[in-house]
Amino acid sequence: MAAIAQQIDCVATARDSVGRRQITRVGGPKVGGGRWQLNVDEAIRSIQSGSVFFVTFEAESYIVSVGTSHDGHRYLRTAMGEADSSMLLRLGECR
Repeated sequence: MAAIAQQIDCVATARDSVGRRQITRVGGPKVGGGRWQLNVDEAIRSIQSGSVFFVTFEAESYIVSVGTSHDGHRYLRTAMGEADSSMLLRLGECR
């Protein structure tokens, strides 16, 4: 059975030691109603296990993937060629 793609429509953020916004959680609508949220590590593990997440901007959908920085830190990114999570940071804050 194929994985159901889940939309990410919000993020929760915190500031790192130099003041940059870092994503700590992502969330979206549940199929059938309600909402879900995962911390970043849970979302990364889900993607690596075959789950599919996407974001939508201006009527275009983009797959969310896992990136790895030069120092080995894993993070969420969109599959549209962005080297960071800046597209995800454009989403509203999860409540």
